[in-house]
Amino acid sequence: MHVDLGDYFMPLGPGSDIVNEFMKQSLDVLPIQVMNLGVEDLQMWKELSQSKLKTTAVISTNLTPREKTLPTPRRYAVVEVPADKVGLKKNLRLGFLGLTNPAQLKPNSPFTAQDPIEAVAKIKAEVLKKADYLIVLAEVTKPIAIRLAQDNPEIYAIMMIERSVIEHTPEQVNNAVLVWSMERGRYLGQLILELDQNGGISVFKPQRVVLDSTIAEDQALLKRQNEIKAKVPAGVGH
Repeated sequence: MHVDLGDYFMPLGPGSDIVNEFMKQSLDVLPIQVMNLGVEDLQMWKELSQSKLKTTAVISTNLTPREKTLPTPRRYAVVEVPADKVGLKKNLRLGFLGLTNPAQLKPNSPFTAQDPIEAVAKIKAEVLKKADYLIVLAEVTKPIAIRLAQDNPEIYAIMMIERSVIEHTPEQVNNAVLVWSMERGRYLGQLILELDQNGGISVFKPQRVVLDSTIAEDQALLKRQNEIKAKVPAGVGH
């Protein structure tokens, strides 16, 4: 399944309105099932909350709007994987949480952020009534991720945003695999988890898929990309 850790949209600036409109349209094409609402996405939240996205659930476990007129994001999402896809006798239910570091919020942000550890502790019991395992999509620091993994054995992966071009080594803390994205790279991150008979992680295989010339272009998307390029002012990119 495809997920997004947050900061999907371009920060406010020259041409961002044009780029972000196309980014929103892309959600009807790309099969992103769960998206964490990141700091740079907040200016798009009102519009996103009013859009009927085909496949994408936009979540945030610890962000709350300051204004009552602004909808509160879904606190979590549960994705059910058919049993035959994972070799089990029953469907696998994955619960997704989305977290943002309160320190990353801008002073004029229309949102407030609860402490991530407190937010997970508050919602965990409710999610686990509907899910077998928890996966966290997050914009948090490594110490917070470690604490989350130590306090919550039900968490099996914490996937985090890296705001610079740094390649972190994946690691396991308690039952959770910790992995990081890379800022603005031509990569997709892939995480394969294999579970043992007791439901614990027996193997985790994190890898970076390089989007280079060996990956065939989707012709429909390439055509759309060229249409977008023709409308975006020179010097504006994402």
